[in-house]
Amino acid sequence: MLDSLLELEDKNPKAYWDIINKFKYFDKNISDQSSNIPSDEWYYYFDKLLNVDCSNEQDDFPSSCDFTRNNVLLDYDINMQENNKIERERLLAKLLTKHYVPDAETVKSYKIKFPEPVKLIEGLYQPLKESRRVGALSFHCTSKFNGRLWKACLQLTFPLRFTCVGVHTDLDKAKENAYLEACEMYWYLGLIYNKGCVTPERLWELIEQMYVEIDGPQVRREKNFYYCTSQIIMDGSSSWLTEIKIRWPLILCVNATGTSPYNSQFEAALLAAMQLKCYCFLDGKNNLKFPQRRCLRKSVLFNEFVPSLENFDADCIIHVDASFYGFGAYLKIRNEDKVRWFTELWPQEVQSKYLSFHVKTFSSRFAEMYAFVTACYTWKHKFVNKRVLCYSDCLSTVDIVNRGLYVNRKVYSKYSKLTRILQSLVDKYNIEFLACHKQRESNKLADLLSRHCVEEFRREIPEAFQKSKKVKQLTFCYPLVENETTKNLENSLKETK
Repeated sequence: MLDSLLELEDKNPKAYWDIINKFKYFDKNISDQSSNIPSDEWYYYFDKLLNVDCSNEQDDFPSSCDFTRNNVLLDYDINMQENNKIERERLLAKLLTKHYVPDAETVKSYKIKFPEPVKLIEGLYQPLKESRRVGALSFHCTSKFNGRLWKACLQLTFPLRFTCVGVHTDLDKAKENAYLEACEMYWYLGLIYNKGCVTPERLWELIEQMYVEIDGPQVRREKNFYYCTSQIIMDGSSSWLTEIKIRWPLILCVNATGTSPYNSQFEAALLAAMQLKCYCFLDGKNNLKFPQRRCLRKSVLFNEFVPSLENFDADCIIHVDASFYGFGAYLKIRNEDKVRWFTELWPQEVQSKYLSFHVKTFSSRFAEMYAFVTACYTWKHKFVNKRVLCYSDCLSTVDIVNRGLYVNRKVYSKYSKLTRILQSLVDKYNIEFLACHKQRESNKLADLLSRHCVEEFRREIPEAFQKSKKVKQLTFCYPLVENETTKNLENSLKETK
């Protein structure tokens, strides 16, 4: 019966709530049946009761045995009504559990992660309240279903105003559920970890660990990380300003003010932790990790700065080069005798907007990167689940392929679209790229293709295919770079303001 009633909630909600209301108001609907007895029958009954002759054994009144039997029946009816009432209450309580927020199973998992949710949230908000950045935590509680359910709304104000809701039949548990929801939300933002909420000390520990694990000759912590707390005058009163800047391996810049040095540092630490989480530098437990998606290689980011060819067993080898005449590349695949190649003029879109074809001002870095991405996109189906070794005589191209986007701001702004195309190839086709620098004198064959010297190239490599591979143009990602004139205009307007 209970299963049928629960199914009825989805199939016919109106009939379901009619039954529930009938259970809830069952006792109130019992009317007084004595009002239906006619007046003459009442008169006959009391007249006979007043004129009882106790000596008359033939009287119609019931015997003591009949009274006993009637009492047993009456007791049975009362017990049945009490049992039905208990059963109705139990059924109603079971139905109400479906409206708990969060549900019982989720509450169990939350309590394992957050044994003291109230202490966590209060500890997170205490420094913020002292610096008058946020108000005190407040609850708004309302009753539902005639007081059978309680809805507790916890009003939070950092980093934005939002509400966490807890629903339970007990008011205290409803408030606890709201705190648990708040803890889970802040865990998702990276502000709570297994030992408590984020503090300035926790942030310094993460940053120190990040630079320790990035073991390379080009890492200089003092050049790539900046932290300062200073006293300022704001709105006529003394305040403290904390600035945190990370220039590499990711670009991060936050600042916060407070009434004391620690309060400003605390808020700045929270903002920095949220950005680390956003950039995928924190894992599911909010411990430090290095995201794979920032790099174009399938190994852990920054595992090695100059990749070694000794441990890289390449399946395919590409040689690329670019000149102000055009660009070209050739491909060698393991266990194949033939060599694939192509040579191409610069597309009109690239020629008119992104490259200056005067010899002295030609941007070889952008041209080499464009040639490399075009070659990889053209032969992408040959690279499925393969290791690809790429030779180029441009160090910038090698840097981007091996180290990812966050080498410096210029690389990120100028080559971001080209790099995203490479990253999509890595993710979609499971390709592992490794780039190596090759001296210009040693890259003569690719240079011949970039200058359209096809006959000379085929004389040097007789095993090359007769015809050039048809190049797949990158027209789908135009424009490749921001319009520099528009960007310069915006910068001049900012300086004027």
